[in-house]
Amino acid sequence: MRVAVAGFSHESNTFASQPTTLDDFLVHTGQSMLDHHADTYHEIAGYLVAATEYDMQLLPLLSANA
Repeated sequence: MRVAVAGFSHESNTFASQPTTLDDFLVHTGQSMLDHHADTYHEIAGYLVAATEYDMQLLPLLSANA
């Protein structure tokens, strides 16, 4: 089974003096996305664990984090 994976996260608060822009996002695509999140506490790391456990092939699309 192939499963597409994408992620978007933005952490902010009301005390931020500047707005978040596109330049503030760290973007990963393809295998780079999976490598970046492997062995972390990010949701995508959980997808990697489940994919191994259930013999699924992940299709990494995009991950953007600020």
